[in-house]
Amino acid sequence: GRGRGRGKGKVVHPEGSTAPPSPTWTAPPKTGPDREALAAAAVSSPGGIHTVSTHTVSSSAELLTARVTQLLSDPAFRDCSHSFNRLKMIRIANGIGGPPLRLVPLSTIVEDQRLPLSAEGKAINALELITSRDVSSCEIFFFSHRWLRPDHPDTHDNVKAKALLEFAKFRQQWVEKNHGFTPKLFFWIDVACVDQSAPGEDLAKLPLAIACCERLVTYVADGYGDRAWCRVEQTLSARFMFADHQLVIGEGYRNGFPATGQGKSWKLRDPATGSLSHEPDREHIRRLTSAANANVKAVRYGVEPALKVYDLRHD
Repeated sequence: GRGRGRGKGKVVHPEGSTAPPSPTWTAPPKTGPDREALAAAAVSSPGGIHTVSTHTVSSSAELLTARVTQLLSDPAFRDCSHSFNRLKMIRIANGIGGPPLRLVPLSTIVEDQRLPLSAEGKAINALELITSRDVSSCEIFFFSHRWLRPDHPDTHDNVKAKALLEFAKFRQQWVEKNHGFTPKLFFWIDVACVDQSAPGEDLAKLPLAIACCERLVTYVADGYGDRAWCRVEQTLSARFMFADHQLVIGEGYRNGFPATGQGKSWKLRDPATGSLSHEPDREHIRRLTSAANANVKAVRYGVEPALKVYDLRHD
């Protein structure tokens, strides 16, 4: 099985020091197409999404970026990833300062039938969400995707949100059958969990959002694997997530349970050679992936596997 208790051969669910990097570089705002495009100045779109130039990123975001990079290379933090229970990692991540980790409950997406926007305030403090429930019944997914419009991650008819809702049905039915309970699902989604009006500090902590999530659901659209930031998400997921696999969906996906998808093997691809909308981001990506790979003996991009893929689009 590949459910609640399957985690890279480490901790099984009962049911089934490096010097800090220089703080002189900043976390790139990750909004716009593929969350990468930077505007020359702050630009507000009709949909309420904003892109912000690197000149507007605060010094506090610069400091957070340095702390995040140091934490990613800390073996003690990495050791916390061996458990499905992410509370310790979230508390450590929150403890370095900046915005706390926020998540979107599945119930919010069900109610709205679309991806929520950060201005709506529907992303909730992760610790509040999890500690108010039985932690063993909670699953936290990072939603990896590229934006489908310059000012919004989804289409006008919400194809991405629809696919994510179908995925949630699949996941809950799978866990119900294999583990006898209905999981409470929470998602980290950039458009909701990053303050789009002032993204600097949230974006500085984006790598920790990936690391603190237990699982990965990937929405594949044209060009996904070529984008540098999507490759970053794949690399960090392979290093820090509890689950030993990712689940892949796309436009038009419909829940096909009990079918569990087609198994595939993806290779990690070097984020530093991926395509970018803003070329100065490349140096930041090099530093970020270097920190994530600090305790890996030899990184072989193009050879080393990413998290195993179960492509739910194909049974």
